[in-house]
Amino acid sequence: MNKHQTAVAAEAFAAGVLAHSALSVFVQYGANQPGYDLLVSDGNDSVMVSVKGSTDGWWVLAVKDKTDTYQEVLDRWVSANCRYAFCLVQFSGVEPGTMPPMYFATGDEIGVELRTHHFGEVSLALAKHRAPTRGKNKSKTMGIPPSWRMTEERIREVVQRLAEQRAAAPPCTAGLSPRVGSRGE
Repeated sequence: MNKHQTAVAAEAFAAGVLAHSALSVFVQYGANQPGYDLLVSDGNDSVMVSVKGSTDGWWVLAVKDKTDTYQEVLDRWVSANCRYAFCLVQFSGVEPGTMPPMYFATGDEIGVELRTHHFGEVSLALAKHRAPTRGKNKSKTMGIPPSWRMTEERIREVVQRLAEQRAAAPPCTAGLSPRVGSRGE
């Protein structure tokens, strides 16, 4: 599949699972819409969902340029995405007509995970599963937390958490790096 087909397929699978979980699903047509792809509602609360599809086992969520540190890029990503739910859909090794592995998490949860996902180092990409065969991380594994598996219970948990967060309107800080002072003092 090319990038467009991956994005369209991921969004379709996500919309189907969310609707099958008895949520109303509203679609912004066209892959890669700004911010979010789907709006879901349980009748009381609504949540914006960003859908990310992958065919290689990785989801690249942010890109670093030459002037920023990984930490700065990740902080900006968390600030911009902390109020969204993310549906991660993985097509690597999945035959057409077969349900792909899917994961559901808040932007804050992803921010926290990205702080240590790459064997204790900040990363801008999530891996479904990785087990290096050489180097300093040989014999270690990393991957998406099993609790993120997209089940009806997990979907309800994320929708409720984001609705409560929006109602309380606190700043999104769970995935941000700690700061001592405004100038890094």
